[in-house]
Amino acid sequence: MHPELCRKLLRLMREITPGNQIICATHSADLIDEAGRENTFLLRRLDDGKISCQPATKDDAVTQSLRDMFGYSGFIGLARKLVFIEGDKNSADRKTFINLFPDLAQEIRLIPVGSVDNIYRINRAALVIVEAQFGYGEAFFIRDRDYLSASVIAAHQERGRGKLFILERKEIENYLLDEHLIAELLKRIFGQNSSATEVRQTLLEIARKHSASTLRDMVVARYQELYQSEDCSIGNHSSNQPLIDEGGTPVPSRVENLSAALLEKLRQVNSVAVDRTNEASVTKIFESCKTEVIGALNPKLDVWKRLFSGKVILEEFSERRGLGDWPALQNLIIESMSGARERIPQDLTRIFQAISGAGAAAK
Repeated sequence: MHPELCRKLLRLMREITPGNQIICATHSADLIDEAGRENTFLLRRLDDGKISCQPATKDDAVTQSLRDMFGYSGFIGLARKLVFIEGDKNSADRKTFINLFPDLAQEIRLIPVGSVDNIYRINRAALVIVEAQFGYGEAFFIRDRDYLSASVIAAHQERGRGKLFILERKEIENYLLDEHLIAELLKRIFGQNSSATEVRQTLLEIARKHSASTLRDMVVARYQELYQSEDCSIGNHSSNQPLIDEGGTPVPSRVENLSAALLEKLRQVNSVAVDRTNEASVTKIFESCKTEVIGALNPKLDVWKRLFSGKVILEEFSERRGLGDWPALQNLIIESMSGARERIPQDLTRIFQAISGAGAAAK
């Protein structure tokens, strides 16, 4: 019945019998959260008396079942802090955070929201409602770095006011590019003898193979930053001025003045946008991105682990080594990293320290 003891029970069973299949029947939201929805099936009696069995990863079919069993606690639980992240319940983001920081399970509830755009759609009004209902809750956001420029990252963080955290690497899979852990897994699980140096060379070779497409995607992302949401407002112009007089006749001067003011504002907006997207500006962006991508391929440094898609690198590495579906390698790396706390990247630890309070994430 005790929420945290439910979680510890499942962890203990996993530690005692690693690799074995364990089947639990439960109504505990904490036990389901600890197991992960990717490992959960929901049984529900239908109106005709038959039993429906649905994977918990099918959101449309599962929402009503969760509400039937837990009410809204099935989604929120007893967590004091809600952390909105990218991806879904099966995403590498959620798996990584839960496995690397299991001690925070009682305090923090990770809520996947799909694409990064959805993170910004969770507006302040929604957060006020959540925090008001639970009284002591807080909301935070974690998003991938992707190809954001330094200036845009600074703008996001300023608007986030200490609630938004941006990963230092392109995506969560980049934190799994640990050649030492991968080499150990290749030998222990797959019976392949490869040194950490050999694994690193292969990973870097894959990154180099995708360097042109990386440059393409980075430049496109930086170009898109140029096309901002422009402000076409004209302040209080025409406030308290009727368009028609008391006799119902339009007042031409007011209509013309308003039209002229709006057109002038649009000319100003277009002028600024044209200056921002002129040939010299976009060429400078391309050259800057090219320098960054080429420089990241320096084999003596680890910059490539931050810049190139970790998901693409792991997927192709798994294919080259004949390891089967690449998420299997992903899950093994996450599991190994969770058992070797010193291997957890420090910038991830700092994010959860900031969310939970200094020192809590480093237990």
